[in-house]
Amino acid sequence: MTLYDQSVELQLKLEATQSADSTLELVAAAARFVHAMDAASDHLSGTARFRARLSLTDFPSIEVKATSAAIGAFRAGLSRYGLKAVQQQPASKLAEVAKDQTARSTRWATARWRGVFDVYQSLLEEAQSGRLLGGSSHRYAAEGRAAKMTLLQRQDPVADEAMVTAQLCQGDESASWLESLHKLGDELASALQAVKDERAALTPEVQKALESAASEDGLSLADVSSTLLELLRASGVDDDLVVRRR
Repeated sequence: MTLYDQSVELQLKLEATQSADSTLELVAAAARFVHAMDAASDHLSGTARFRARLSLTDFPSIEVKATSAAIGAFRAGLSRYGLKAVQQQPASKLAEVAKDQTARSTRWATARWRGVFDVYQSLLEEAQSGRLLGGSSHRYAAEGRAAKMTLLQRQDPVADEAMVTAQLCQGDESASWLESLHKLGDELASALQAVKDERAALTPEVQKALESAASEDGLSLADVSSTLLELLRASGVDDDLVVRRR
C-alpha cells in the first residue's frame, strides 16, 4: 500500500469516526431534551391530580406568552432541521421554559398544601413532643398523629405524591386527601381533649406540680415530698419528670 493509499484510508477512518461522534452527540442531546420534556409533563400531570385531590379551583401561574413563543420556535426548528433541532438554541430555550414552569408549579402546590394545615397548627403545637405529660394511650395517640401530620406537611405534594398517598390514605389512590387529612385532624383533636380530661381529673397537688415542672424554672427537688411523689406515681406521670441542674 502506497503512502497515498494509507493517507486516503486514514482520512476515511477519521471521517467515519467524526460521523459516529456526531451521531452519538445528537442521540445524547435528543435524550436530554426528551427527558426534560417528560419531567415537565409528568410534573404538570401530578399538579392536576393534586388540584383534584384537594378540590382546588385556582391554578399555578403560567407564562403563556413565553411558553407559546418557545414552543413555536422549537417547532419551526424541528420542521427545518429535523432531529438536529434538539441541538439548537430553541430546544434549550424550551427546556428552560419548561423548567421554570415546573418550579412555578412546585411553589404553587407546596404553598397550597401547607396552607391546608393552617387550621391544625394550634393542635400541632399543643401536641409537640415533650409538651404532653402522662403515659396514657391518649397522649401517645396525640403525639403520633401530630408527628404524622407534621411529616406530611413538609412534603412536596407533587414530587412526593406516592409517599403522601401511602401515609395519608394507606395507598388508596382514589381516596380524597382532604377528607383523610380532616379525619386525621379530628383524631388529633379528640386525643388532645382526652389528655386534657385526664389532666383535669388529677388532684390539685399533681396539677400544680406538673405546671411547675413545665415552667421555665421547673419543679424544685426540694418541693417533691414523699407524699407528692406517691401522688405522681399514682397518677402515672412520675416517669415524665426528670432531675436536671439549673
